[in-house]
Amino acid sequence: MGVVAYPVVYIQGGAARLYGELVQHIEERHNCWLRPLSLLSSQTIDGQPEFLDLRDGPDIICADELIRPVMDMDWLVILDQLTASKIGCDYPQANQYLRQFLEQFSSQRSASSD
Repeated sequence: MGVVAYPVVYIQGGAARLYGELVQHIEERHNCWLRPLSLLSSQTIDGQPEFLDLRDGPDIICADELIRPVMDMDWLVILDQLTASKIGCDYPQANQYLRQFLEQFSSQRSASSD
């Protein structure tokens, strides 16, 4: 059995960006199955972005209109940060951050359908 590599994509939400592997595009439903890898939050007080490791967090289904391709150089910088980090994914915390990040899109959809 070989290694399966999925393309890395991102979802932009305000100043935060969720990076993940695109596991499957469900065209007929206009959804994507995404395996989150990292949440890059807005810059902190010291001017550095905060990387949250989501590699052991839950997969998500999201609207395909939210997905954008990642430039290789952008992803390599984030991957380097995740690799250098000594703090792994905390599943309950990852779930909470993902839920908060994704709530903004469900509220946008609700507002646009009214």
